[in-house]
This record gives sequence, structure tokens and C-alpha cells, in this order.
Amino acid sequence: MKKLFTLMCIAAFFANASIAQLNMELKSTVEYSQNLNDVWGWHNPVDNREYALVGTVTGLSIIDVTDTENPVDVGFADGPSSTWRDIKTWEGFAYVTNESGGGLLVVDLRGLPTPITTDDYYYWAPNIPGLGILSSIHNIYIDEFGYIYLPGSNLNNGGMLVVDAFTTPGQPEFVSAAPAVYSHDVYVRDNIMYSSEIYEGTFTLYDVNDKQNISLINSQATEFEFTHNTWLSDDGNTIFTTDERADAPVGSYDISDPNNIQELDQFRPATTLGDGVIPHNVHVWNDWVIVSYYTDGCIIIDGSRPTNLIEVGNFDTFLSNSAGFNGVWGAYPFLPSETVLATDQGNGLYVMTPTYVRACYLEGNVTDINTGAPLGDVEIIIDSSIEDNLANTNVFGAYGSGLATAGTYDVTFTKANYFPVTIQATLDNGVVTIADVQMQPSVSSYTLSGQVVDENNVPIPNAIVRIVGGDVEETMTANTSGNFAITTFEGAYQVFAGLWGYVNAFQNVDLSEDLSPVLVLTTGYADDFVVDLGWQSTGTASTGLWEFGVPIGTTAGGGQSNPGADVTIDIGNACYVTGNGGGGAGNDDVDDGNVVLTSPVMDLSNYTSAQFTYNRWFYNGGGAGAPNDELVVSISNGFAEMVLETVSNSNPSWGFPMNFTVLDTDFDLTDNMTIRFETSDDANSGHLVEAGLDRFLVTGELVPVDVQEIDPNLSVKVYPNPFDQEMVLEYNFEGDYKSATANIYNILGQKMESITLNNLAGSVSIGAQLNAGVYFIQIETDHSVAKTIKVIKN
Repeated sequence: MKKLFTLMCIAAFFANASIAQLNMELKSTVEYSQNLNDVWGWHNPVDNREYALVGTVTGLSIIDVTDTENPVDVGFADGPSSTWRDIKTWEGFAYVTNESGGGLLVVDLRGLPTPITTDDYYYWAPNIPGLGILSSIHNIYIDEFGYIYLPGSNLNNGGMLVVDAFTTPGQPEFVSAAPAVYSHDVYVRDNIMYSSEIYEGTFTLYDVNDKQNISLINSQATEFEFTHNTWLSDDGNTIFTTDERADAPVGSYDISDPNNIQELDQFRPATTLGDGVIPHNVHVWNDWVIVSYYTDGCIIIDGSRPTNLIEVGNFDTFLSNSAGFNGVWGAYPFLPSETVLATDQGNGLYVMTPTYVRACYLEGNVTDINTGAPLGDVEIIIDSSIEDNLANTNVFGAYGSGLATAGTYDVTFTKANYFPVTIQATLDNGVVTIADVQMQPSVSSYTLSGQVVDENNVPIPNAIVRIVGGDVEETMTANTSGNFAITTFEGAYQVFAGLWGYVNAFQNVDLSEDLSPVLVLTTGYADDFVVDLGWQSTGTASTGLWEFGVPIGTTAGGGQSNPGADVTIDIGNACYVTGNGGGGAGNDDVDDGNVVLTSPVMDLSNYTSAQFTYNRWFYNGGGAGAPNDELVVSISNGFAEMVLETVSNSNPSWGFPMNFTVLDTDFDLTDNMTIRFETSDDANSGHLVEAGLDRFLVTGELVPVDVQEIDPNLSVKVYPNPFDQEMVLEYNFEGDYKSATANIYNILGQKMESITLNNLAGSVSIGAQLNAGVYFIQIETDHSVAKTIKVIKN
């Protein structure tokens, strides 16, 4: 079944192999004739011997590794064939899970090094009242008090089971079940349970002081929303995580305040960056983070400075350049001798001695030498022939990097449109070296200085402007003259502008010289949510308040719950959604209360009817009992409210726009109008509730139905009406006027054409360039409206 190899036996095998080996010395390997999975270790306090407990496809292999160069086989406990096994120990007993059946394997280790026999192990498969017979189990953890935690079993929907291993060691007893949320892995300390809820994409904290009343503390999404495992730092302030996804990072999170969890840093191996390598499990010893990194082998990260995670050791057991789920499954670092045990699924057990060193840290800030502005996405490489490394500045211009090996190095900083900068830095183990750098632009910069005006070319003060392109994504407020300016580099940019009471506008500009675009906002109430125009978000819910931004999609039951994109035919890519934290479907949806989104005030007092148009999203599912939540849309005129619609059926799609026409005769349209979108979640129902809003528009009749007579001295008629191609406007002025103009407006109040009437009487052709729709012709004499006529083009 297995072969034991000493260093001399394997020297020839590794002599010509290109194997990463930094601060880790291979002592021996054990080859198996079957695939391996996880590994754990056990130290016998009676005789100080150390053992590797190796999960295989068919059971548990036990290897004496006290003499690291001469491992000894001391037994095997058979079990059902299973790809997955996980092992933990308590008081001289090993507890082993598998995903094929039979329950929990209990192995008595106390007689070692005498080889174990079938009398030394059995399977515990109790019939738990209300849950059923325990059969398959994905994972296991045992806390400092001797409680076993079993995630991912066939019971409780895969939610946690708690078992007593301390009252009678070797004879476990069921204690309780945690909430029925599938857990893939778990870590517990100080009666706080950190559950890796992989399909929710989060690690979730539970209070387990009262095992019969386990309660939720908080939940945090991880970077790739596929949280596989977690482990706590020695001081308990930081948790390290893995997402079992290609190119996913090892993450570090500050959990010192469980109600305000903050991400600190992400680690990815620089050598294989972008190659699809997958992290599997992390363990923490003395603030070194030992990672089984599949095809990248075993990697040691210095986690003592969790804001700057640096690789300080590695040993690659997998010689192929391919990625995927091959290579190292598990890595165990907790033996008193500090021996590290690693299981390569196809290549056997590796017994290694690490040299633990603290990282040599390099940190600082990078700015523009001319403006002092912080520079994001600057690439930083420390020139080392031993260790690959790569770091980038964040949006604030800050960076963190480092190496395992002390010395004096050249460090190069590069960024598009800037000259590279190389400095020299002396790095020492356990020391933070600060290097702030200024960079000189390598290309000319240009000024984009525009103006926002209305359809009459009147400046619009305080318009909101957003500029996007290249490395730029900046929002600013135009001054009292409607002017705005930004200095940036050559390239293609989008310029958006908006203000409540106007229709959003945008322009594409190609910046190769100083440009001064003019953005024209036409009067009306419309919002594509390209800039924040001041909608108000309120509510009593604990999570899921309305948020403005690019939506981060979530899924539930294989379908979309929170939208992953806005309405695609509008301007920009943002909208309003109820909670936008991403992660699992239940992370940032509406919980235990209501959430309300209210528009800014609209003056519709000159409307005889108003049509409210919008695209909305509503999802309701999951939880206890049939989902019964609603989305209610209503309007207010300042002293009364009218419900436009109540949405009770889940419809997670933007779909077609909703249209509701309100007549002034039915509901008084005033100068204090608002529209309101409200949804809620019943307390303790556990239902998932998500809503969204995009592409809001108000249109309507601004004048009486056909003709509004203001000046009786003016005779006007238009024909044909309706018209197909163009129409004729005939006019006759009986008064003494200095000027006269015919202006054509659409139903949004946007001016489409303007024709000067030069004579006291005559006719002109109009409307040839108009699209089909409803329009209003206003005749202005001496800059006052004299007559308005409604026309229709087919």
C-alpha cells in the first residue's frame, strides 16, 4: 500500500527537478498506491513520539515521523471509499470524517507505536432524534474544550452538529445542532464559531457559549465568494481565509470588532499569478500562515503583519505546470518539533522541516511629482534572483511588499504614462522599511474643462459631473457658472452630467488636446442613475438599505436574487438596489424591517396628467414558510398618497418598463411631488428580499388637450394633424410685435426645433426631422408664449 523513502532514496528523483524550495527542507516522503486527502498530526505526551495521520481514499494511515528521515508505518484503519477525509484529535483519540457513509471513525492512538488493529477503532453513527442517522460528514474541528464540530454532514441541511468528545474520550455524544445553513469547514475558539459557508460565499461568526441556543454574530463575504476554510491568528484579532477558486487569494480580515469586519490584505503567489492556481486550506502557527496551495505545494506566509502578507517559505511537490485540484491537499504545522506534514494527493506524504523567518517589509506611498496626487495601480518589483514578488499601489497610492531574505535590493516602480523609477532599499527580517516615491509623467497631460448648460444655453450651477476613462473615475460638482475641469492624460473618456429637474446627458471625448465640451441638460424629471441626484434611503431593516451604485449580483437556488447589472439600454451602469455588499444571497438583502427609497421633490403643478415610468426588480424567496413580502410603489403630493402598484410575486428581472398615468383630476399634481419605493422583510422569517430601481422618467401633458389660447390677436393653424412627413404652420399677426418664434417641444419639454417667423403673416413647413410622437408647438411673441398647439406625428 505504501513505500517509505529516506532522503538518499529520493535524492536522484529531485536532482534534476525544478522544485520551489524556500526555507523548507525535505526530510523524507511516503509513497502510497492510492490517492491521499487531508493530514493531521498527533504528539503522544507520554513518550514524545510524533505521528502523521494521513487520510487516504480507503481509510486512515498512521505514520511515525519522530525520526523525520526514517518514517515508520504503524497501522491503517479501513473505511468506505471516499475522496474526502478530515482528521482531528482529542485526548489520544483520532476522529475521522468521510463523505461516503458509516459515520464518524474513532481511532484509539494511545497504544502507539504498537501498530493499531481492528480492535482500536470503530464507527460512530448515532440516530439523532429529529434529524436521523449520521452517515456522511465533510469536515471536523475540535475546540479547546473538547467539543467536536461537524460541518457538511447528511443531517441538518449540512449545518453544524456539535458533539461532546471530552466527557468520555473515545465515546462521543451528540449535543446540539447549529442553524441549518450548509457549512463546508469550521474553526472554533473562545466559544466563537467561524463557519465557512461556501455556497453563501461567507465566513459567519456564531456565539456557541450556549450550545442549545447558538446565535449569529455577523457574516463577511470573501473575495471570490466561495469561502472554503478559515483559521484565527494567535491574538484572535485576525482571521485568514481561502476561496477554493482559480486565482483566488488568501485573505486577511480584522475581526477585533465582530460587528465591523474589515479586509486587510490579499496574498497570491507571484510565481504563478494568473495561472489559475487554487488555494485550499490555511492553518496558523505563531502567526505564520501555512497554506496547502494545491499545485503550488505548501506555502508559508508571514501573517504577523496582516496588512502586508509576505511569502517566506515554500516547497512545491507537484512538478507539472498545470493548475487545478491536483497537488497538496493538506499541510499540518502543529507538532512540537515544528515538523510540517503535507499530503500531495498523487505523490504521497512529505515530511519537512521549515526555517521560520519574519518577512522583510517594504511599504510606502507613490505620488505624482507635479501635483502630489496619489497614484494607484503602480507596479512594484523588488529585484531578487531568489524570490518572485509583485505588488501594486491601491487607489490611495499606498503599497506593501517584501521578501523573506534580507539584503539590499533595487526596487522598480512602473505605471503607464509615467517614467519608471528605481530606488535601492535595504531590507531586514522583521523590519518595516518605508520608501515613498514620486513619479514623473512621461506623456503630456491635457485639461478637460467643460460646461453644463440648459437647452437655452444658460449655465446650470452645481450640476454633478462624472468623468470615466483610463485610470480616471472622478465625480465633481460644477461651479456657479456650470464649469468643471480636470487635468489628465491622453485617451478616451466618457463625461456624464446631471441635476435633478433635468435629463441626464453624456459625451464621449477623445483627449489628445485641451478640450471644452458643453453638455446640454434639457428640462424634465428623468434619472438613469449615472450620477447621484439625491434620492433618500431610509428604513428600519438591519441590512439591505437602498444603495446607489453598480449592482453586485447574488444568486439563490441557482437563480439571480440581487441584479448583476443595471438596465442595459440606459446611460451608465449604475442603479439603486437594496443592499449591494455581494457575497451570499442572505448577506445584504433586506432583513427584519423596511427599506424606503424616496425621490427628490418634483414640481408637476403645470401637468394635467403625469406618466411615471421605471424599471424595477423584485426577488422574494427562501426562509420559513411561503415568501410573503411585497414591493409597494406610491406617489405623494405633500398631503396625500396614491399607490401605483403593489408587487407580491417574485420577478428577479428588469423586464419591461412599468408605466402609470395619473390625471390631475384624480390626484392633485402639485409642486411637492415625490415617488416612493418600499419593501420589507418580516422579522425572523428568514426570507430573501431584494429590490432594484433604474431608468426613472416622468412625462405628461403640460397644457390643455389641443390648443391653449393666450393672445387673441394671433391666428394660427397647423395641417395636417396628425401628420406623417411634415406639416404646415399658417400664421397671421394682427398686433404690433417686434419678434415671433415657433418652438416645437416633445413631451419631456425638450426643445426639438425653433423657427423664426419673419413676417406678420405667412406659412412654414415643420416637423420633417421629428420622430413619431406627441409634440407641442408654442408661438412666442416678444419672448412671451402666445399660443400652444398639440400635434401628433404618425
